[in-house]
Amino acid sequence: DETSVLPEKTHPCSTQTARILNLLMWLVSNGSVKSAFLEVTSKYHHTTESIEVNKYGKVVQTIVNVLYSFPNTADSTVVQEHQRNVSHTLAQEYIVGIIQMLLDPEISLVPIAQDAQDSVISDKHLANSLPPQDQYNIYLNGIIDYISTDEAELGFSQLAPVLRTMVMVTYHTNGLLKLKKILLEKSGVLCNVIKKIIGCFEESNKINNPDCYNVLTTISELLRIILGMALDANNTMSNE
Repeated sequence: DETSVLPEKTHPCSTQTARILNLLMWLVSNGSVKSAFLEVTSKYHHTTESIEVNKYGKVVQTIVNVLYSFPNTADSTVVQEHQRNVSHTLAQEYIVGIIQMLLDPEISLVPIAQDAQDSVISDKHLANSLPPQDQYNIYLNGIIDYISTDEAELGFSQLAPVLRTMVMVTYHTNGLLKLKKILLEKSGVLCNVIKKIIGCFEESNKINNPDCYNVLTTISELLRIILGMALDANNTMSNE
């Protein structure tokens, strides 16, 4: 269903598209399928004689575009509007799940080889288990723009997996530096996210929602990491 993954608001994701994305999410949770997906969607294919442009290279950006699109229901009935919103929201949640799997270095063809005295994942393992740099940037920017958008109100269940992914990428230096760069370039992101979290509480009493606790603990961990980055930067400047 190619038209349902276009960025235009007039083409929300259909139920069939949401099901396909759900299947893909579970498939890439397997290391071998994830590796195959990264290879198939890489921008270029290296052959023995030349470097060829991959015809599936645009799949990555096309999938991420769904996170930026929201159904235009001005000409829809109430039933149609509800169906479109549900299928499109599910598709976005599945895409976030796909990105979370792709950015998780523990999902790999080979187990993590760690030194007994060092808990840091090796650069070689990261290179073999994470997307190429261009894809990595697209995915990370995609989920950050998704949760900070002003076009839609997101609930705890939509905020939680994105925040967990943002925390996860900070566990290795490469991801930490990329996240830091994005947050410096998009200074209003965290403010918008915190406003959305506050908005979730103001809608109704959702304190018993398990996703509520997940969001609160994860955003606290993320803010702790960000404050740590700021302190490290200040200490570096002081030493200079």
